[in-house]
Amino acid sequence: MNRSVGQTDVADGTEGARPRASLHMMLCGAALVFAIGFGTSQYLGRGQAVQPTTPQAASTDLSDAELLTLFQRTDWNVDPPQVSEDLSAALERSELLRAEVLKRYQQETQPRAKANIGRLAQSFPEVASVAAGWAQQSNSASTRTDGFTLLIGLSPSAEIYRLTKEALENEKDPRVLAPATWALKYPDNVLDPAEVQKIVPRLHTLTKHPDENVRAASIQRLAEWDLSKQYIEQDVLRLATTDASKDTRIAAVGASSLASLSSNELKKAFLKLSSDHSVDSELRGVVLMQLDRFALTVDEYAAYRLIAKSLAQ
Repeated sequence: MNRSVGQTDVADGTEGARPRASLHMMLCGAALVFAIGFGTSQYLGRGQAVQPTTPQAASTDLSDAELLTLFQRTDWNVDPPQVSEDLSAALERSELLRAEVLKRYQQETQPRAKANIGRLAQSFPEVASVAAGWAQQSNSASTRTDGFTLLIGLSPSAEIYRLTKEALENEKDPRVLAPATWALKYPDNVLDPAEVQKIVPRLHTLTKHPDENVRAASIQRLAEWDLSKQYIEQDVLRLATTDASKDTRIAAVGASSLASLSSNELKKAFLKLSSDHSVDSELRGVVLMQLDRFALTVDEYAAYRLIAKSLAQ
C-alpha cells in the first residue's frame, strides 16, 4: 500500500479534499497491516522485539539474582512492557536469565504476556537452536507450538525451512501447524522452482483446512510462494468472501495485497463485499483500503466514495 495507514480519499463535504480519517478507518488500516505482516495475534512476528522503555542506563554489574528480580517484577501483560535496559542487555551474558525467560515463556498462559516474553526471548542468538529443538518434540504438541512460534520471528535458515516444510507435510495438530506455516521462510531471496512445486500445492490444500488459524497462515504464505498465480487468486476470492472466520477473511484480503492481485473479478468482489452492511465493519474497511490498487470506472469510484463515507461515520 502506498497510502499511510488510515488515509482515505473520501471528501468531508469539500470536493477533492483529503480529510482526516476517522478512528474506525484507522483501525481498519491497522488491521490490514497486521494481517499482512504478522499473522494472527497469538503468534510472534518479525521486527517486534521487546525494546527497553525505561530511561536509566544499562548496568553490567547486576547479579543473576538481581536480573531475575527485574524479570519477575516486569508486567508482561501491558503493551509495551516497561523493560529495563539492564534486563535486555544481560540476556547474552546471563545463562540463568535466559533459562528463566524460556521457562516462563513455556509456562505462561496469558496470551499477551506470552507474546511479550517470547519477543524478549527472540532477541538472543541461542534461541534459534532452542526453538528448533522444541519444534521437534514429538511427544508434546504444546512444546512444538512454542518452538515454531519462536521461529516465526527469526531470520530464515536452512534448518528452520527444513522443520517448517516437514511440519506442513506431517503435522496433524492445528495448534502446531498454524505457527509452523507462519514460520515458513525460504532461506534465499529467490525461490527454488523445485521447492515451489512442492510447497505451493500444499499451501493451497491448507487454505481449506478446518482450522481458521491454519487457513489464515496458509493463504498469506501462498501469496509469497505462488508467484505464477496458480492458486492464489481463487483462494483469496473464496476465503475473503465466504470464510466463516473474520480473521481468516482479513488474512485473505492481506494476501491479495502481498500477491499484488488486481483482476477485474477481484475488484468486483471487493466492491460487493465492502458495500455489504451485513459484513463486519472492520472487514469492510480493510477490503475498501485495497481498492487503490484497481482501476475503477466512474460508477465504481462513485460507489467507493459512498461506501467509504458510510464507514467513516
